[in-house]
Amino acid sequence: MAAVPGFVRGRAEFVADCLRARGASPEAALTGATLLNAAYSGLEKGLLVTGGRERAEAGLEALCTWVDTLTRPEHR
Repeated sequence: MAAVPGFVRGRAEFVADCLRARGASPEAALTGATLLNAAYSGLEKGLLVTGGRERAEAGLEALCTWVDTLTRPEHR
């Protein structure tokens, strides 16, 4: 079970590194990565359980728009 928290933390750090490379501050990047991973997992689960592709795709579009705000100057 100890491997799971390490995997989740590693995934968040990987995504945070990507956000920092695009200009996000370290704080905004790690918090944003944590939220992004959770939201993406929720969208994926919702699609698999309900088959609601249009809703999942709309949610993904909104999520991508939000993630782009993390790399704006006010988050650096």
